[in-house]
Amino acid sequence: MRHGLYYNTYLVPGCYGSGLMQAFSKHIIPRLGVWQDPSPPTTVRVTLLSRSTKHRRINNEEELVKAMKTVGFLDVRVVDYKYKVYPFLDQIQSSHNSDIFMGMHGSGLAHTIFLPDWAGVFEIYNTEDPRCYKDLARLRGVQYITWEDSNKLWKEAEVVLFSPLL
Repeated sequence: MRHGLYYNTYLVPGCYGSGLMQAFSKHIIPRLGVWQDPSPPTTVRVTLLSRSTKHRRINNEEELVKAMKTVGFLDVRVVDYKYKVYPFLDQIQSSHNSDIFMGMHGSGLAHTIFLPDWAGVFEIYNTEDPRCYKDLARLRGVQYITWEDSNKLWKEAEVVLFSPLL
């Protein structure tokens, strides 16, 4: 099975910043009335995608957010993109106003296509599917990282704990 943007589709090796992906993003963002909020040039806007489901949650999320907020130049927001609570247009607006978009592997990371050109994605845990959102970020032309030290990730009753401080 080949992996690409969709499973079993061909993906050109080394393709970065796909014209199709760039065109889609540049076309859809202004037509939806999404804008870039001004932020101080010394501030990095971090959006942490929270999950209220029983799968792939960050069990120590509060601790992680508290630790990030101690870094003076980070503006940390926690969002839960539940469509009944957080309208899709507001989700796009939030994603588009992120410098770093982070979360667990899941459909919410598809918001990578709405990130600004300078943004990055941090997939906290890729559920052993390392290419999925890495490929999407590469095609969109944004940076991507995932946590690679499995000694600091562990499963606990369908929840993943993430502790970069250990």
